Amino acid sequence: MAEILIVEDDRLVRAGYARLFAGEGYRVRLARTGEEGVEKFRAERPDVVLLDVMLPGENGFTACRRMRAIDAFTPIVFNTQLDSAEDHVRGLELGGDDYVLKTDPDSVRIARVARAVARFEAFRRGLRPALTITVGRAVVDCCELTVRDGSRRNRVLTRTEFDILRLLDGARGRVFSSEEILDHIRGEGYACDDNTVYVHVWNLRRKLGAAGELIVNQRDAGYKLVK
Repeated sequence: MAEILIVEDDRLVRAGYARLFAGEGYRVRLARTGEEGVEKFRAERPDVVLLDVMLPGENGFTACRRMRAIDAFTPIVFNTQLDSAEDHVRGLELGGDDYVLKTDPDSVRIARVARAVARFEAFRRGLRPALTITVGRAVVDCCELTVRDGSRRNRVLTRTEFDILRLLDGARGRVFSSEEILDHIRGEGYACDDNTVYVHVWNLRRKLGAAGELIVNQRDAGYKLVK
């Protein structure tokens, strides 16, 4: 049984989500503020987080950044009224795995959370100790998801960034469309959003440092990792 941490300041909405996910078989933990959410995330290590953005005190974006400093792997699904492209991109850049609007039907919220949990479980089962991916001078540890390239500070990939790298690495030189990448990281049938893929690939390239230039954007076609 998966455990979900719901961070939501509105009492009635929080209670509604608690009933919704308890009815789906989740163990539910609740937090009212970003600060409380981070502390419960640290102490209880849930399987997935449903995180509001507009919270009293520390907002959801800041809370996400602090959660990612604690754990780079646990899926975080933003759940918010903010529907601008800028907010969506910011959430992904901070390490969010998905972004759901509060106006979306509960069936969508349930499906997105369930998919995030399933991907996380598949990711954990697929980890192999000491396995690495080498891109140029960068070496990615597939257990810790850290990038080493001789610089003083190792960078940590999100699970989504690592999934994209693993896909590109598995067929170097092949161009993957944005739709194919989304099918890989989110599951088939997920609505294609080129901007979502662009943000994840941009972050991945940045964290790979100079080696990030080996991930090439083939105009109007997609992305490839050159040999």
